[in-house]
Amino acid sequence: MWGRLARRLEPSGTVCRCSARSIARFGHVKYAVDDRVGVVTLDRPEAANAQSQQVLMELDEVWSAAERDRQVKVIVQRSTGKHFSAGHDMSGTQPTTVDREIPIPDALYLWETRHYFHYAKRWRDVPKPSIAAVQGRCIAAGLMLCWPCDLIVAAEDAEFSDPALHMGICGVEFHAHTWEFGARKAKEILFTGSSSRRPDGMAWCTRSCRPTTCCRRRFDWPTVSRAGTAGPCAWPSG
Repeated sequence: MWGRLARRLEPSGTVCRCSARSIARFGHVKYAVDDRVGVVTLDRPEAANAQSQQVLMELDEVWSAAERDRQVKVIVQRSTGKHFSAGHDMSGTQPTTVDREIPIPDALYLWETRHYFHYAKRWRDVPKPSIAAVQGRCIAAGLMLCWPCDLIVAAEDAEFSDPALHMGICGVEFHAHTWEFGARKAKEILFTGSSSRRPDGMAWCTRSCRPTTCCRRRFDWPTVSRAGTAGPCAWPSG
């Protein structure tokens, strides 16, 4: 059984080839290119930008499109509304495609590995500099949208948390807490379910801005744009 599960977990090697026309029909993610900057916008403010399977698939397709676009030198991940992302959609109203041919626990593990861990890792490995613009709450899986990016611009009201402890689990699937927060702060957040604020005091946030301008500001960073031709930034292995 485990051998069968392992085979199902193997990456398919396929890359999205969605067209501009198909992206225009997406329900929750928008994509635009502004002066060599590919802007990926999560647009589901009525649900605090919670991530359903549809949202994740649209995000992955748009990130793939930005990676392939030779005119794009930098990728910006942003969200509309008050909050960056409330994490995974826990409402139970959004359809989820789970493999029914294997036991449910294994099927859920397989689904989450593909849609949560593999997506975040793939965005992290895109060979172009990326910037996350974070405002309001960034909860649990919201971290898996900003952490793959090389730089984070946080609004003054940004609040980062991973309260998975209250659901009886040890944290989101893409574990970068220790790398991003440092060991002590990561333990505090994971052991207590608390949040981290004041981005100016966080070494892993590049800079802060006012909440009213964080999402709309122009990312005209010539140095970062030029870095897009130099290859990906270094991340720890494993």
